[in-house]
Amino acid sequence: MALRIVRDASLAADVLHDAFLSVWRNAAQFDPARGAASAWLTGIVRNRALDIARRASREVTGTELPETVDETPDALSDAVRTQEEAALHRCLGTLEEDRRGLIVMAFVGGLTHAEVAQRSGIPLGTVKSHIRRGLLALRSCLEALERGA
Repeated sequence: MALRIVRDASLAADVLHDAFLSVWRNAAQFDPARGAASAWLTGIVRNRALDIARRASREVTGTELPETVDETPDALSDAVRTQEEAALHRCLGTLEEDRRGLIVMAFVGGLTHAEVAQRSGIPLGTVKSHIRRGLLALRSCLEALERGA
């Protein structure tokens, strides 16, 4: 039960340790007339697990500051990216409008094939085949541009 709540083996071990200490300290408070011992123990473990899970979710682990990465691209990588973007736009322009729209929905919009099918009103199998054929055409176009053709 502790592992299901905290979802971490080391935290679950901490839960059981705390629960057993609580049982040891508070054994005199157990009243068999109020319920079974297993229910009492289960309640203690559950409450400790919930406490530790809440505490763990609020903790900020590590005292080190994250490394900062210079995200400004250098001139060369910026030029390469611009050329790649231009080539992609040029090749997207060669696709049929319906295939281009499906590819944009899937890869720019982040939709699954099923979501694309639902939004476009096209059967799922047709969406998959249009996207596949469109991607193959894109690849051929980009390879041709890369070769300089």
